[in-house]
Amino acid sequence: RPLLQGQTDRHREVVFAGMTHQNPAQEIDLDWDLAWDGRHKLVRDHRSGATLLFDLETDPGELVDCTPDQPEVAARLTSLLDAELARPHD
Repeated sequence: RPLLQGQTDRHREVVFAGMTHQNPAQEIDLDWDLAWDGRHKLVRDHRSGATLLFDLETDPGELVDCTPDQPEVAARLTSLLDAELARPHD
């Protein structure tokens, strides 16, 4: 709850792996992994493997992939996602 209300440390990294949303009525079928560090959000399409990095401070609408300009951020957040997906889950 604190995360959703913006009451957490802004620099804490958060990983959501396997985020899925299906809504046949709206032809929406999403299957994403994402990681967020307070400023950047990395979104990876679980099916295609396509990855996008957004700088939420300069692009709050998430319109521009900044991976080419910030490859080190994309690599760090991708590493977090991969580690989470490899971790055994109960």
